[in-house]
Amino acid sequence: MLNPTYPHLPDYEIGNFRDLGIESNPTANLEAIVVPSARGASHLEYSAQRALHSNLPLVVMCSGDTDHEQAAKFLSDVRPAKPWKQPRLQYYAVQLPPGYSHELFDFTAQNIIPDDLKNPSDLALKRNIAACLLERFFNMDDDMYVTKEALDAVGSLMAANAVVGLKSVGMVDKSVIHHALDQAKLFLRHGKVTRRSQNISGNSMAINTQQHVSHNPLEIYNEDWLMLWYVLRNSPGKTHVADGEAIQKQFDPFAQPDRPRREEFGDTMVEGLYRHRTQKLPQEMLYGKSYWQETIRLRRELAQLVLNAFNRPATEIGTSYMNSDIQANPEKWIAYRRMAYIMVEGALEKILAYNALIDPELCTTYIRQLDEDQQKWDERYRRWRDKYFTPGNIMANLSSLGLSEFVLSSEAA
Repeated sequence: MLNPTYPHLPDYEIGNFRDLGIESNPTANLEAIVVPSARGASHLEYSAQRALHSNLPLVVMCSGDTDHEQAAKFLSDVRPAKPWKQPRLQYYAVQLPPGYSHELFDFTAQNIIPDDLKNPSDLALKRNIAACLLERFFNMDDDMYVTKEALDAVGSLMAANAVVGLKSVGMVDKSVIHHALDQAKLFLRHGKVTRRSQNISGNSMAINTQQHVSHNPLEIYNEDWLMLWYVLRNSPGKTHVADGEAIQKQFDPFAQPDRPRREEFGDTMVEGLYRHRTQKLPQEMLYGKSYWQETIRLRRELAQLVLNAFNRPATEIGTSYMNSDIQANPEKWIAYRRMAYIMVEGALEKILAYNALIDPELCTTYIRQLDEDQQKWDERYRRWRDKYFTPGNIMANLSSLGLSEFVLSSEAA
């Protein structure tokens, strides 16, 4: 099903997860919180407090501006408010060495992506490593706020589910084009954009590897949605949105000039995959060039729709979707439109430019290679777990991945 107001937007943008096969299942506990960190140790403050007050170990995957020594020092200073009643924080600060590789993560789909469309992030690798350390864990980015009650709700659903997410609110985790769509909603003729009511993201998502584990594809934006797509396809009924909210800290989605380039190919692939799923189209269409030609065209039309919304004369825009303050102050409304246009114009023009670099053959080749990577991951992961994985022993599992020399933990403190 597509959004009836904006047919470009598949249901995952509206948040109708029931149409994606997400159902309810009952209870289990979490083993740890895993945080990918690259912005500096000071950004770990909230996740450390959440782990401490939830009595869960915290595993921090460090790279970029976060050094594992700095992270360990920061985490060792986290104290419970009532030390006579509550144990200290248990943590593992893991440094991801430059050029780190392991046969488990030897994927090839990323090699198909042109350099101009790659997302040079190690987030997917960190999430794949986490799936080799633990059986039931909660992925939580360092800019997320999650209450203990929400985390308890997630934990209670883990036994029979492969993935459990939380409803994202506040500064919802989405791409530049959809943040631009939010800015444009006052100026679109046909109704207002539906707010995401139940969007989930890898930034606050629990994984149960005992039920099913998909790999996070490397060097592509939306790696979490690609991972989730394989879970939905291969393990239907094993996903759930728990009661509770995940709140992302405010940020400027237009502040990074390189963001449209990093996001465009991943956004296009995910919109195509989920449109195919929600419309229940024949499987073979997914591997046909004509389907992806249509997906690329719809993506381009969406960007153009938003760009055009800021350029239409005021006389063409009805007032029913404007708030009363803007209706009463036309000059303020014109200033608002000008300010919003300045924010999004450059991003949208870049989106259109990078959209032109994507062709149907690239999409079909990528999805076939992604299928092959997932099949290899299934086989390798099973063999590795049978031979090396030690339940409940994070240090032993890090050692089996060749990372024991790059860990500082509360066990050794």
